[in-house]
Amino acid sequence: TGTLVAGNARVGVLAQGLNASVTLRGALIAANAGGGVLLGANASAPLIGECLLVANAFGGIVVTPGASAGIVQCNGIAETRAGTLLTSSGSVTMADGVHLNRSRGDTQLVENEVSVSERFGLLVNAARGTLFRNRGDQNLYGIGLYGAADLIGDLESIRGRETTQPIAPALADNP
Repeated sequence: TGTLVAGNARVGVLAQGLNASVTLRGALIAANAGGGVLLGANASAPLIGECLLVANAFGGIVVTPGASAGIVQCNGIAETRAGTLLTSSGSVTMADGVHLNRSRGDTQLVENEVSVSERFGLLVNAARGTLFRNRGDQNLYGIGLYGAADLIGDLESIRGRETTQPIAPALADNP
């Protein structure tokens, strides 16, 4: 609660493994080279709320296969820029505000502002989610849905400057 996590050469907040769980409320997570929040290998985040995630490279919030994010609510996620991270399947370069790749459960995205991402504002690959009163602008792409993504709600709420790619872009697997 209310934590400052900034300027790390790697990930700002990393939760990884079956019993790993993190809850964030009111944190400032900024200028980290490997992403703001990264959930990998079956970790969970029941709540990421009222946080400011700004100027992180690679991703604002990244949920990899098997991990879960329950409620992502009232966050400001901005200025996500390109960054490269080593994963179990090699390196991947991304720049997404929120990235859900084959995550467990249903992620509830409520009243977030996701803007100025160098890639997707929200990328969902083979994951489930619900959007409610989110907004965002000036992302390269708004919302990208790939691999049987199941996303309900306002799919135009997080906008991009360009039309979404028809082929799935690079995806984050377990770090």
